[in-house]
Amino acid sequence: MSSNIKTASKRLSTIVLSFLVLLSTMAPMLQAFAADSTKGIETKVDRTELDNAVQSAKDEGVPIQKDSNLDKGVATNKSEVDAKVAEIKQDYENQIKAIKAEIAKKKDCDKKQKEYETAKKKYDKDLEEYNIAKKKYDDEMVTFNKAMAELENHKHDDGYLSKPEAQLLQFKSEPNASMRFVNGGKVYSKSEWQSFYNSNIRGKLGTDETHCTNDFNYINSSASPTEIRTILHKGQPLKVEYTNLENSYFNGKKISKVEYTYTLKKTGISGLDDMPALIEKDPAVTIWYINLYGQSDINLTANFYDEDGHKIDMTGALLSFSSLNNGTGTANNAPSAVGKPMVEKVLSFNGEYINISGSSVKAQPDGGAYSSRDNEKKANGSRFSTNEWDDTKSEGGKPTWYGAIVGKVKSTDISLNIGASKRGVVWFALNSDIRAIAVPNKPIEPVPPVAPLQPQCPNIQANYHYDILYYQPPVEKKVNDENNTDINNKTVLKDAVVKFILNVADLPAGHEKIDSLVFTDKLPAGYKADLVATKQSSPDYDVNYDEGTNEITFSAKSDYINTVNADLSTVAKIAAPVVVGKVTKAGVTYKNDFTLTINNDYSVKSKPVKVHTPTEPKKEVFKGSTTTKIDGKIVQPEEELTYAITYKNTTGNDVNAAITDKIPAHTKFVSAENGGTESGGVVTWNVPVAKDQSVTVKFTVKVDKDVNGAPIDNKARVNDGTNEFDTNETHNPTPTEPKKEVFKGGTTTKIDGKRVDAGQELTYAITYKNTTGNDVNATITDKLPKHTSFVSAENGGAESGGVVTWNVPVAKNQSITVKFTVKVDKNVNGAPIDNIAKVNDGTNSYDTNETHNPTPTEPKKEVFKYGTTTNIDGKQVQPGQKLTYQITYKNTTGEERDVTITDKLPAHTSFVSADNGGKFANGKITWTAKVADGDTFKVTFTVKVDKNVNGEILENTAIVNDGVNNFNTNTVKNPTPKVPKNPNTGDFNNIMLLILMLLGSSGALVSGMAIKRRREE
Repeated sequence: MSSNIKTASKRLSTIVLSFLVLLSTMAPMLQAFAADSTKGIETKVDRTELDNAVQSAKDEGVPIQKDSNLDKGVATNKSEVDAKVAEIKQDYENQIKAIKAEIAKKKDCDKKQKEYETAKKKYDKDLEEYNIAKKKYDDEMVTFNKAMAELENHKHDDGYLSKPEAQLLQFKSEPNASMRFVNGGKVYSKSEWQSFYNSNIRGKLGTDETHCTNDFNYINSSASPTEIRTILHKGQPLKVEYTNLENSYFNGKKISKVEYTYTLKKTGISGLDDMPALIEKDPAVTIWYINLYGQSDINLTANFYDEDGHKIDMTGALLSFSSLNNGTGTANNAPSAVGKPMVEKVLSFNGEYINISGSSVKAQPDGGAYSSRDNEKKANGSRFSTNEWDDTKSEGGKPTWYGAIVGKVKSTDISLNIGASKRGVVWFALNSDIRAIAVPNKPIEPVPPVAPLQPQCPNIQANYHYDILYYQPPVEKKVNDENNTDINNKTVLKDAVVKFILNVADLPAGHEKIDSLVFTDKLPAGYKADLVATKQSSPDYDVNYDEGTNEITFSAKSDYINTVNADLSTVAKIAAPVVVGKVTKAGVTYKNDFTLTINNDYSVKSKPVKVHTPTEPKKEVFKGSTTTKIDGKIVQPEEELTYAITYKNTTGNDVNAAITDKIPAHTKFVSAENGGTESGGVVTWNVPVAKDQSVTVKFTVKVDKDVNGAPIDNKARVNDGTNEFDTNETHNPTPTEPKKEVFKGGTTTKIDGKRVDAGQELTYAITYKNTTGNDVNATITDKLPKHTSFVSAENGGAESGGVVTWNVPVAKNQSITVKFTVKVDKNVNGAPIDNIAKVNDGTNSYDTNETHNPTPTEPKKEVFKYGTTTNIDGKQVQPGQKLTYQITYKNTTGEERDVTITDKLPAHTSFVSADNGGKFANGKITWTAKVADGDTFKVTFTVKVDKNVNGEILENTAIVNDGVNNFNTNTVKNPTPKVPKNPNTGDFNNIMLLILMLLGSSGALVSGMAIKRRREE
């Protein structure tokens, strides 16, 4: 094998091996999230927080390992899902907590390591600084020890401590300190201070009032801004707090706060419990108080605090009690002080007094420290005068030690009482400014730094796993009726609508992605699905029906699947497919279930539901009292029929059955058996029927004589307390009466009930159906209608004496139609044309139905002498005479008509009036009215003959429209006289003879016209 091939093979092996290692590493994280054929669909509880914790661990460098997934089993209902989900959430929370604990351990270890590294750097630096400081300290201690030895050598010399001591306290000046009263002490303005003094103190001073007031006014007016005016009240502590200290230390420790508490014990003046005081803003300058030449006693406690707010144990500190004066009162002082010691004192101290050699101030047997002799004037025995030794500063070169003593603190708390006897104004300062000579500050030994310990990190290892939960969604088959009422295990009628609902429980939050939902339902035999209604009721599914197997399948549409998967973190409701159909068989139990398949893998079957159809009751009809069944057979008029109703109890329980049967139309009740009773045309039975048993009840009726082809149909109703049934319907035809029809001559247009006109031809048809059950020879006779004349007959008919007769053979169940034609008389004038035929088939004799045709009545016109009913048609009327015309119309059309009558005024007349709503316009009167069938409508109007009429004949004809046809009434005529004229020649006798001849000719002419008219009529 060549070296190239070997090299390529080696590289390929390396790649494959790397891929396998990578795949094995990723496999736990790529576990399939899919349905299991036996367990169900996977339901994932939100792992976001767990994954975030895992990622955080990785980000923090925590070793973390994924363990095998933990199978949490199968949930089969919502409560189990909720319980399992809660359990998994708790498990994830516990894992997150454990991972966070490892992260915390890692962070803590990292922090400690970082802190160690920082501390180590600082330690190294501090050690270096310490070594320098230690050397310096060692050097300073050599100097210090020499100084202390020197003090020992000079302890009896003036100005030196009688007992050598070193100073640990540095507390000489804090000009920038912040000062405040912390327990309600009042800060007074200049005027307020003055006012308080005047109101509460001045009047209690007796003979010393003038000097005291002068002292007060001086202090009040000269107080600087660094001096705060206040009043000390007996027994009421005043606490003063100083912060922002810059220069004060004790034994090398920074002093950040000082608290002084002043409590006035007494003033030494009868009735006076208040004392003005100036509190200095610099705690090392302390206080001025106006003693008012009394015997004051003020307790002062001092507490010192470090930078952490902790109180400092001041043991070993040296306090300076200086400028303690003792003078003798003179005339320049208050009267009560004249000739008396005026002494400033430390009345008590809870530490140790250390005398200064040569000082006038000594620790006294009464526990105080003061000068017991005058130290202000040499004349009074003082070594120095005041101006030689007394100074607020020790650096001025004066022997300030002469009026001072040192107090060494012996406990944590510092407490002393200060006071004065017969002094006017007193200053007291509490500080470390020791007035003795050469008191050294003891060097502060540096503290060696402590080397930091390198942290030992615990074992850090995080593990996690995923929990796998499967869910088997419960499925439930429901069966409802068409009103959506639950009918499971109930009985429904055959052909009833039955709906099968295929329910599946909601999919829980976290369910896996659903790729397919398929419901399969093998429908029971005898159930006929309505695919249109089923599809309408299942809009989210594609519906497939196999008619051969009677199996229906619902497959969720892609859009609906997308809806289900829209948010896997929420509950998904699954729409239920609905099968709609009918149960088509009686006496059957329909049992049905369905199978749901999810993602083509997991399947679950529902429990079955059941519906039952009962055995329907049966109806039979028998001939009379025989057992001959005649359902569907012809029955004859007055024949008796017996009906039997059979009911079988299939309810599964004993029942009381109520059976009702309405007597068939065209029959009469005869009798009932089995306890049946008839009331209101209904026969009723109430019978107990044991389960699975049958009962039959009967009743008899008689067919009406005039049944005339009406069918005899009947069905009963049975109610067994559970179901209500209608039986099958029995049917018996009866012989049919022959039928008469009338047609417009020569057409097939039926005109029964329609108007016919004079001279119109009418064709009559008689149809006979043989329902006797045998062949017959039928005789049909028909008398011609009145007001008509015979024209012709078909089908062998012969007319004789106004009667048309046919003799025709008719086979059973066959029909025959015969016809004849007549013509309506011209003068029928409203008389109806009615006709009935007779048929005799050898068994029955029938009259056919009667046809009816109304004829129009011609409207009538009459003229009356005004104000009378005297008809003057044809009579001569005179000029200026009033005439009344009447038009009469009778409705013989057979129906209501909208009638309009119009009449034009006769020539040579003028309109007078019209009744019945007649309206006159343009020489014509018009009437309109609705006229019911058979009613008569009469109208009249009046005219006046013109005065200048001269032989003209007044003629008048009206027009009537009945909504279909126009009719002209008869014409009435009235001649008028002719006014004669005088002839130019001839005599009167000749004229009269001419008139008589003319009149004779006119009469003959009129008579001839009348005769001619009657002939035409």
